[in-house]
Amino acid sequence: NLELLQLLNTVAMDRSENLDRKTEKLLYWNDYITPHRKGPWNESSSLRLPITMQFCKALHAKLINAFTAIRPWFFIRPREKMDVKIVELKDQFMNWTLTSYINHYEGIFDALDKWLWNIVVDGWSILKLRWERIIRKGQVIFDGPVAEVLREEDCFMMGGHQSIQRAPFFAHRIWHTASDYNIRAQTGFFDPEAVQRVFERK
Repeated sequence: NLELLQLLNTVAMDRSENLDRKTEKLLYWNDYITPHRKGPWNESSSLRLPITMQFCKALHAKLINAFTAIRPWFFIRPREKMDVKIVELKDQFMNWTLTSYINHYEGIFDALDKWLWNIVVDGWSILKLRWERIIRKGQVIFDGPVAEVLREEDCFMMGGHQSIQRAPFFAHRIWHTASDYNIRAQTGFFDPEAVQRVFERK
């Protein structure tokens, strides 16, 4: 509706300066650009060290290590001797979920890597956890958790709040392909007639 569009435009205008500053930063931060000054003579060799990138990679590696180096990831204390086997099975299941099941059987490592890298480079990042069910030709291909890092351009949040859980408004823009629309219309997730009207407007 009109009120929602106005709210999204307000958020977009509020963060436009930050996006411009981020664009300018990304053009220079890795120190790989052409040298600004001439060397001791024309076309002389000039050693350039990507100090910023090296520091970011070092901090990123430390954060990754802090999350993944400790094994087992989970610790469940059994209350009775008969609980030992149950605790062991739960621990194996939780580790399997994070390493081999989540994110379409690819594990959480790629999402965790990108999330922490954004935190190091930008100072913040949003990791969204959702449940997804994929059906192909009547068969369930995947039915489980998905952790994804949201793009800053696709997130809309009112200022003055440090946590999206407490913000009065937060929107995540999702991009769909024509195939996505058709699949969701066939499974009943989207209204087929509404999907057809969307295609007609293209």
